[in-house]
Amino acid sequence: MKNKIREYIQNKLGYWFYKTKHLPVGTDVFIDLKNKVEYPLEVIFDVGANIGEFTINFNSEYPKSTIYAFEPFKKTFDFLEKSTRELSNVELFQHAVGDKNEKVEIELNSDDYSPQNSLLNKVTNSLKKTELISVVTIDDFLKEKYIDKIDFLKIDTEGYEEQVLSGATESIKSGKIKIIYLEVGFSKLNLGNTNFLKLYETLENLNYTFFGLYEISQIGISSNLHYGNALFIHNSISSKIENWQLK
Repeated sequence: MKNKIREYIQNKLGYWFYKTKHLPVGTDVFIDLKNKVEYPLEVIFDVGANIGEFTINFNSEYPKSTIYAFEPFKKTFDFLEKSTRELSNVELFQHAVGDKNEKVEIELNSDDYSPQNSLLNKVTNSLKKTELISVVTIDDFLKEKYIDKIDFLKIDTEGYEEQVLSGATESIKSGKIKIIYLEVGFSKLNLGNTNFLKLYETLENLNYTFFGLYEISQIGISSNLHYGNALFIHNSISSKIENWQLK
């Protein structure tokens, strides 16, 4: 009877039903972290926090964690402050994160809150609106704040992911960063997102295991501009995955 009901729901209504712990990898990153990776997340970095959607979701799932959220663009940062003001475990920093500590002038999109604002948008047109951005590296930030690890590093910097990782070289090589979740593109024609295969090779050589893809955009497939988020896990905690697989 159960099988007939399930078959009816799938064929007639278009729904599939799973127990949460049995959902396919890539369905929901928070479910996978809790049910498949099983690693305690105490220190979270949200690089490219924008208006705070991911920070708020992470706070909801991990209310005892400390979340460091970075957003360089002033109007977006002001919105981020308002959206997270009730969250006592969230610390905000109006900085970009990159491969060196510096000040950079960036062209802004017409929409000041646009998630497409990027450090790749160096000034080329004097008529466009610009903003002077403060850039920090993860390695130096950890030293300055006496932070000894990052359990989860989320990066959404519109094609600037490689520079963020470059500025965390010391922390990555020493195994301080356990899980990395970053936006990726799937074609060399997509210049607005960092190429997945390139990041895969880089992180694999730095002792990370690719775990899954999430939120793959359906927009831009025909023009090779689609993108998604990739989850990589440091090999020092890969036994957590193996233990889950054996259950």
